[in-house]
Amino acid sequence: MSHALDDYRALQDRVTRAADRLFALHRRHLNCARGCYYCCDEITVLPIEIEAVRQWIEQNGRPDPGTPGGPPEDRGGTPQRVHDRSADGIHTNTDTARSSASPTQRCAFLGSCGECTIYQARPVICRTHGLPLSYRVYEYDERGRQLRPDEHEYIDLWCDLNFTGSDGAAAIDSLTDDTRINMAMINEELERLNEALLSQRGAGGHPRTVPTERRPLAVLLDDTRQERPVATPELGT
Repeated sequence: MSHALDDYRALQDRVTRAADRLFALHRRHLNCARGCYYCCDEITVLPIEIEAVRQWIEQNGRPDPGTPGGPPEDRGGTPQRVHDRSADGIHTNTDTARSSASPTQRCAFLGSCGECTIYQARPVICRTHGLPLSYRVYEYDERGRQLRPDEHEYIDLWCDLNFTGSDGAAAIDSLTDDTRINMAMINEELERLNEALLSQRGAGGHPRTVPTERRPLAVLLDDTRQERPVATPELGT
């Protein structure tokens, strides 16, 4: 399993370097700052990402269980939208818009000051928060069959705190492959690495049971509460 995990950590490093470059490039259009957790909602991640965070917690200690989920005054009630741009123009992505009936929960690994308590080991998607992200659009029929699999349509997503005003809109309109994160390619590599990890597990490469499906990152809090030292959080975004 170490081979797949090593490749995953190399992917994390590549994404971090790419994100750092784009943060510098888009700096004047971004409101991201230390302690901002606007994008830090509860997420589900692949088994390989859970395993990587679990190993980091084993080495560094678990986050303080007394302060998960972000500042006490905000446990998920802050409105948050992600804008997207498709062939129909720019609009609010209703799949990610919060509603009072079903508020999105904050990430369980947020500390009481909005800091990321697993910052060094945070999943890949967390390393891209705030930047314009390009995703491939998939459509399926009522039987679950993919429609037009040979056609590659993409959509750009970005946080509504960023790229505001006319200057921000102009920056979005001028995005290129060099000025956005291609999450479609990253997710394809993640899936490949995850399959490699599951294959190694099936071949007896690791004695610990690794889940085969996406799970909330918060399951690690339950898995790591027993007799482990408490980690000192590193402030991150």
